[in-house]
Amino acid sequence: MTKINKKEILFESDSNKSNLIAHFIEFGFIIAILFYLVKKILFHSSSYIIDIFFILVMLLILFFYLKRKNREPSFVSISETQITFRSFYYFLQKKIELNQIKGYSFIKKPYYVNKGKTKTLYPSYLIYMKDDSKKLLIDYNINNFAELNLNLKKAGIKYLGIDEPEWLGPRKKYKFD
Repeated sequence: MTKINKKEILFESDSNKSNLIAHFIEFGFIIAILFYLVKKILFHSSSYIIDIFFILVMLLILFFYLKRKNREPSFVSISETQITFRSFYYFLQKKIELNQIKGYSFIKKPYYVNKGKTKTLYPSYLIYMKDDSKKLLIDYNINNFAELNLNLKKAGIKYLGIDEPEWLGPRKKYKFD
């Protein structure tokens, strides 16, 4: 990866601050429970098996939480040679060269409540990498979302069209996979 000068940056997103605060509260809650369980095992526990089970469950929850947050970054920076995705400021950061990106599509991401979809749909861009991974840039994570499409095109990333994912069991299949 090449070092990027401030002058070379075409676009930097501005994160939705209230959404970012909510992410930190969620993350802090998971970490606090983990610390409590570890402290309980080290100093007070008589039943290690149950406590170890709960620690493993919390670590699994933490893993999937961070994986989800990494897939939906809050900060995006586009330069002439690469795009940088960041979640939680700099905790999770991934830089991808522009030649490693297939393109991007526009989708409407539903907001899920309980077990069904609500009628609330958020405009989003799904960026497809050549290694078949994806990054989802959602309107509620990025304040200057309206400028994103223009800057993705300006960087030379191919617009693939409008995508409507179809559900195949627990997974989604996208038109441009």
